[in-house]
Amino acid sequence: MLTGTTHWQPGQQFDIAHVAFLDMIHALVLQLGPAFSKGTMMRAALTTAENLGAIVFAGWDDFLQAVEEMHTPYAEIEGPAEYLGDRMFGLPACPFARSLENYKKVFSSLPTVYEQMTDDLNRPDPGSIKYRTGHGAAVNPFCTIHQTLRSALRVGIGETTAVVYQLGCRSTTGTVGYAERWIAEGGFSRNAVERALARYMCCYGIVLHYPGDS
Repeated sequence: MLTGTTHWQPGQQFDIAHVAFLDMIHALVLQLGPAFSKGTMMRAALTTAENLGAIVFAGWDDFLQAVEEMHTPYAEIEGPAEYLGDRMFGLPACPFARSLENYKKVFSSLPTVYEQMTDDLNRPDPGSIKYRTGHGAAVNPFCTIHQTLRSALRVGIGETTAVVYQLGCRSTTGTVGYAERWIAEGGFSRNAVERALARYMCCYGIVLHYPGDS
Protein backbone atom coordinates (compact mmCIF):
# COMPACT_ATOMS: atom_id res chain seq x y z
CA MET A 1 0.00 0.00 0.00
CA LEU A 2 1.36 3.42 -0.96
CA THR A 3 1.64 6.04 1.75
CA GLY A 4 2.51 9.71 1.71
CA THR A 5 0.97 13.06 0.87
CA THR A 6 -0.09 14.12 -2.61
CA HIS A 7 -2.51 16.59 -4.21
CA TRP A 8 -3.11 14.13 -7.03
CA GLN A 9 -6.12 11.82 -6.90
CA PRO A 10 -6.54 8.48 -8.72
CA GLY A 11 -8.31 8.96 -12.05
CA GLN A 12 -7.35 12.63 -12.21
CA GLN A 13 -5.74 13.77 -15.46
CA PHE A 14 -3.68 16.85 -16.17
CA ASP A 15 -1.68 18.23 -19.08
CA ILE A 16 2.01 18.10 -18.24
CA ALA A 17 2.77 20.77 -20.86
CA HIS A 18 0.52 23.22 -18.99
CA VAL A 19 2.12 22.38 -15.66
CA ALA A 20 5.67 22.63 -17.00
CA PHE A 21 5.01 25.98 -18.70
CA LEU A 22 3.53 27.57 -15.59
CA ASP A 23 6.31 26.20 -13.42
CA MET A 24 8.94 27.61 -15.79
CA ILE A 25 7.32 31.03 -15.45
CA HIS A 26 7.40 30.57 -11.67
CA ALA A 27 11.14 29.82 -11.83
CA LEU A 28 11.74 32.76 -14.18
CA VAL A 29 10.08 35.20 -11.78
CA LEU A 30 12.07 33.83 -8.82
CA GLN A 31 15.39 34.10 -10.66
CA LEU A 32 15.00 37.30 -12.66
CA GLY A 33 12.05 39.16 -11.16
CA PRO A 34 8.54 40.05 -12.36
CA ALA A 35 9.55 42.88 -14.71
CA PHE A 36 11.96 40.71 -16.72
CA SER A 37 9.44 37.86 -16.81
CA LYS A 38 6.74 40.22 -18.05
CA GLY A 39 9.01 41.44 -20.83
CA THR A 40 9.85 37.87 -21.85
CA MET A 41 6.20 36.89 -22.17
CA MET A 42 5.32 40.11 -23.97
CA ARG A 43 8.05 39.50 -26.56
CA ALA A 44 6.76 35.95 -27.08
CA ALA A 45 3.26 37.34 -27.67
CA LEU A 46 4.53 39.91 -30.18
CA THR A 47 6.51 37.28 -32.08
CA THR A 48 3.41 35.09 -32.30
CA ALA A 49 1.29 38.00 -33.55
CA GLU A 50 3.86 38.85 -36.20
CA ASN A 51 3.88 35.28 -37.49
CA LEU A 52 0.09 35.06 -37.64
CA GLY A 53 0.05 37.68 -40.39
CA ALA A 54 -2.64 40.23 -41.22
CA ILE A 55 -6.27 40.05 -42.33
CA VAL A 56 -8.71 42.65 -43.67
CA PHE A 57 -12.51 42.41 -43.43
CA ALA A 58 -14.65 44.27 -45.94
CA GLY A 59 -16.56 46.17 -43.25
CA TRP A 60 -17.83 46.16 -39.68
CA ASP A 61 -20.81 43.90 -40.48
CA ASP A 62 -18.49 41.39 -42.15
CA PHE A 63 -16.24 41.47 -39.10
CA LEU A 64 -19.15 40.85 -36.71
CA GLN A 65 -20.31 37.93 -38.83
CA ALA A 66 -16.80 36.49 -38.65
CA VAL A 67 -16.85 36.95 -34.86
CA GLU A 68 -20.09 34.98 -34.68
CA GLU A 69 -18.65 32.24 -36.90
CA MET A 70 -15.30 32.24 -35.03
CA HIS A 71 -13.42 33.16 -38.20
CA THR A 72 -11.30 35.97 -36.75
CA PRO A 73 -7.68 35.93 -35.58
CA TYR A 74 -9.00 36.73 -32.10
CA ALA A 75 -11.06 33.53 -32.04
CA GLU A 76 -8.00 31.53 -33.07
CA ILE A 77 -6.08 32.57 -29.96
CA GLU A 78 -8.83 32.85 -27.34
CA GLY A 79 -11.92 30.95 -28.47
CA PRO A 80 -15.42 32.37 -28.97
CA ALA A 81 -16.27 35.92 -27.96
CA GLU A 82 -19.66 37.60 -27.96
CA TYR A 83 -20.42 41.04 -29.31
CA LEU A 84 -22.04 43.14 -26.58
CA GLY A 85 -22.80 46.23 -28.65
CA ASP A 86 -21.10 49.63 -28.64
CA ARG A 87 -17.84 48.07 -29.92
CA MET A 88 -17.46 45.90 -26.80
CA PHE A 89 -16.80 42.16 -26.67
CA GLY A 90 -17.06 39.61 -23.86
CA LEU A 91 -15.00 36.45 -23.52
CA PRO A 92 -16.80 33.66 -21.61
CA ALA A 93 -13.62 31.76 -20.69
CA CYS A 94 -10.00 32.70 -20.04
CA PRO A 95 -7.69 30.85 -22.48
CA PHE A 96 -5.33 30.15 -19.57
CA ALA A 97 -8.02 28.79 -17.23
CA ARG A 98 -7.25 25.17 -18.08
CA SER A 99 -3.52 25.72 -17.59
CA LEU A 100 -4.11 27.23 -14.16
CA GLU A 101 -6.44 24.37 -13.21
CA ASN A 102 -3.84 21.81 -14.30
CA TYR A 103 -1.16 23.54 -12.25
CA LYS A 104 -3.33 23.50 -9.13
CA LYS A 105 -4.02 19.79 -9.59
CA VAL A 106 -0.31 19.21 -9.00
CA PHE A 107 0.71 22.04 -6.66
CA SER A 108 -2.62 22.71 -4.94
CA SER A 109 -2.28 26.51 -5.21
CA LEU A 110 -0.62 29.12 -7.39
CA PRO A 111 2.79 30.53 -6.39
CA THR A 112 2.67 33.76 -4.38
CA VAL A 113 5.12 35.34 -6.84
CA TYR A 114 2.34 35.25 -9.42
CA GLU A 115 0.68 38.03 -7.43
CA GLN A 116 3.88 40.11 -7.69
CA MET A 117 3.92 39.66 -11.44
CA THR A 118 0.25 40.54 -11.78
CA ASP A 119 0.86 43.74 -9.82
CA ASP A 120 3.75 44.56 -12.15
CA LEU A 121 1.53 43.99 -15.19
CA ASN A 122 -0.86 46.63 -13.93
CA ARG A 123 1.84 49.29 -13.56
CA PRO A 124 1.92 51.57 -16.61
CA ASP A 125 4.96 51.11 -18.84
CA PRO A 126 5.71 51.76 -22.53
CA GLY A 127 4.52 48.30 -23.58
CA SER A 128 1.18 48.38 -21.78
CA ILE A 129 0.57 51.92 -23.04
CA LYS A 130 1.39 51.02 -26.66
CA TYR A 131 -0.87 47.96 -26.65
CA ARG A 132 -3.53 49.36 -24.26
CA THR A 133 -3.26 46.49 -21.77
CA GLY A 134 -2.93 46.16 -17.99
CA HIS A 135 -3.60 49.39 -16.08
CA GLY A 136 -5.72 47.43 -13.60
CA ALA A 137 -7.14 44.87 -16.03
CA ALA A 138 -4.57 42.12 -15.36
CA VAL A 139 -5.81 39.47 -12.93
CA ASN A 140 -3.14 36.79 -13.45
CA PRO A 141 0.42 36.73 -14.86
CA PHE A 142 -0.70 35.30 -18.17
CA CYS A 143 -2.83 38.31 -18.99
CA THR A 144 0.37 39.81 -20.39
CA ILE A 145 0.51 37.11 -23.09
CA HIS A 146 -3.20 37.12 -23.85
CA GLN A 147 -3.82 40.87 -23.80
CA THR A 148 -0.63 41.75 -25.70
CA LEU A 149 -1.17 39.09 -28.36
CA ARG A 150 -4.76 40.15 -28.97
CA SER A 151 -3.80 43.83 -29.29
CA ALA A 152 -0.83 43.08 -31.54
CA LEU A 153 -2.86 41.11 -34.09
CA ARG A 154 -3.11 42.99 -37.36
CA VAL A 155 -6.78 43.29 -38.28
CA GLY A 156 -8.19 45.70 -40.83
CA ILE A 157 -11.87 46.56 -41.19
CA GLY A 158 -12.65 48.36 -44.42
CA GLU A 159 -10.25 51.30 -44.64
CA THR A 160 -9.60 51.25 -40.89
CA THR A 161 -7.39 49.39 -38.45
CA ALA A 162 -8.97 47.60 -35.49
CA VAL A 163 -7.32 48.91 -32.30
CA VAL A 164 -8.04 46.81 -29.22
CA TYR A 165 -8.51 48.30 -25.75
CA GLN A 166 -8.41 45.98 -22.74
CA LEU A 167 -11.26 47.13 -20.50
CA GLY A 168 -11.36 44.64 -17.66
CA CYS A 169 -11.00 41.04 -16.49
CA ARG A 170 -12.41 38.69 -13.88
CA SER A 171 -10.25 35.96 -12.37
CA THR A 172 -11.36 32.40 -11.69
CA THR A 173 -11.50 33.34 -7.98
CA GLY A 174 -13.84 36.26 -8.67
CA THR A 175 -11.36 39.15 -8.51
CA VAL A 176 -12.38 41.89 -10.97
CA GLY A 177 -9.98 44.42 -12.43
CA TYR A 178 -10.82 47.49 -14.52
CA ALA A 179 -8.57 49.48 -16.83
CA GLU A 180 -9.99 52.91 -16.06
CA ARG A 181 -7.59 54.62 -18.47
CA TRP A 182 -8.58 52.51 -21.46
CA ILE A 183 -12.29 52.67 -20.64
CA ALA A 184 -12.06 56.46 -20.69
CA GLU A 185 -9.67 56.89 -23.62
CA GLY A 186 -11.59 54.41 -25.78
CA GLY A 187 -14.89 56.14 -25.07
CA PHE A 188 -16.50 53.12 -23.39
CA SER A 189 -19.06 53.01 -20.59
CA ARG A 190 -17.79 51.98 -17.14
CA ASN A 191 -21.27 50.71 -16.26
CA ALA A 192 -21.37 48.59 -19.41
CA VAL A 193 -17.98 47.07 -18.56
CA GLU A 194 -19.21 46.26 -15.05
CA ARG A 195 -22.26 44.52 -16.47
CA ALA A 196 -20.10 42.59 -18.91
CA LEU A 197 -17.72 41.35 -16.22
CA ALA A 198 -20.60 40.09 -14.11
CA ARG A 199 -21.07 37.50 -16.85
CA TYR A 200 -17.82 37.29 -18.82
CA MET A 201 -14.21 36.63 -17.79
CA CYS A 202 -12.70 39.26 -20.07
CA CYS A 203 -14.02 42.42 -21.69
CA TYR A 204 -12.34 44.41 -24.45
CA GLY A 205 -13.31 47.04 -26.96
CA ILE A 206 -12.36 47.90 -30.51
CA VAL A 207 -11.80 51.41 -31.84
CA LEU A 208 -11.49 51.89 -35.60
CA HIS A 209 -8.54 54.05 -36.61
CA TYR A 210 -8.27 55.61 -40.05
CA PRO A 211 -4.86 56.17 -41.68
CA GLY A 212 -3.29 59.19 -40.06
CA ASP A 213 -5.16 58.85 -36.76
CA SER A 214 -2.92 59.17 -33.71
